[in-house]
Amino acid sequence: MYKKSSWTFNEEVSLEFDHHVRQSVPFYDLIQSSLVALSDYFVTPSGLIYDLGCSTGETIALIEKRHPTKNLRFIGIDNSESMLQQALMKNKYNHRAIFKAQSLENYSFEEKSRFILSILTLQFIPIGKRKQIIQNIFESLHEGGAFVIVEKTLASSPLFQDIFTHLQYDMKIQSGLTPKEILLKEESLRGTMAPLSLADNMQLLVSAGFEVEIFIKHLKFTGFLAVKPHS
Repeated sequence: MYKKSSWTFNEEVSLEFDHHVRQSVPFYDLIQSSLVALSDYFVTPSGLIYDLGCSTGETIALIEKRHPTKNLRFIGIDNSESMLQQALMKNKYNHRAIFKAQSLENYSFEEKSRFILSILTLQFIPIGKRKQIIQNIFESLHEGGAFVIVEKTLASSPLFQDIFTHLQYDMKIQSGLTPKEILLKEESLRGTMAPLSLADNMQLLVSAGFEVEIFIKHLKFTGFLAVKPHS
């Protein structure tokens, strides 16, 4: 699974993803439940929801379960075919969910939405391309709609970064990962993941026109609620 500087969401990763992400991301289930709860304030009957970097489609399945009578429509975007296979299986009874194998850099939104998600996705996209992607998301939202983004974020100083990194290593070991697995994963992510600081993420969102608030923060992981204001 782990090769130096070559992390990919291949079939092996996809089959273990739901378990592995819970070993690696603090309070992942709380993040998911928070995202689902936030949907209450933005989704409308028959509305369209985008999940950008949908991985195994778990968030789509959870939102559909929360709003069974709203006939919501979903488009899940991911550039990993094996992830999308898992998403199709997890949402096999949801006939209003469509999954597309495509990169976000080249994706054109079909229609406007009131709720767009991106969970631990933009950090894998080259930094220079994120501004345009976020601007496209802003333009693809109805006024009053929300872009909910969760990212791994860099701390504001080397001291805090060092503390948070070691606390996260402790958490990973407590969740069952070995020190060797942690090291190999870190090596495989070299050159493929480029997190920004909390401030830099905020700046990208605000520059696009969003009003932004943080809805969850723990160690190196931050959730942003970005709302397109009414003109």
